[in-house]
Amino acid sequence: MAASWPFCLPVDQALTLWPDDQEEEEPQFGTLLFDPADPYAVHLAVGSAPVVYTFERTLLVEALFQATLSPDDSFDEALSRTLGEGDMLLGPSDEDPWLTLTLFPEPDRHLAYRTARSVLNDFTSRIVRMVPFGQAQRLAKEALTAWLQEVAR
Repeated sequence: MAASWPFCLPVDQALTLWPDDQEEEEPQFGTLLFDPADPYAVHLAVGSAPVVYTFERTLLVEALFQATLSPDDSFDEALSRTLGEGDMLLGPSDEDPWLTLTLFPEPDRHLAYRTARSVLNDFTSRIVRMVPFGQAQRLAKEALTAWLQEVAR
């Protein structure tokens, strides 16, 4: 039988993505998903025929920390703290309650959105409480062991 943790249920969070480039466009809707069985990864599904982006959960923690503007920062200094690689970037917005999320669904195309910092902060707090840093590797090994035992039956 697979290992059972009191916190093993996946966590999801609805996310509204407001176009950063054009005010008149309708927002996109997405869902953040974290599964403690894969404690390093967070998934973001965007759109009605979802495109799924997978990234490290540390990206959320670091982006929330680094996107905080101090009164002495210029916006250009804050933009230099945009994080991520590949098909997703996350960083500060020129408007305080927002973060900028840039998605690259294709190599030559990008989509820039603003999303509420508070929603990302709440989601990140939940998943870090669920799997504290330093325990992710142990939990990943336990999940793999449980899965291998289940497959062996």
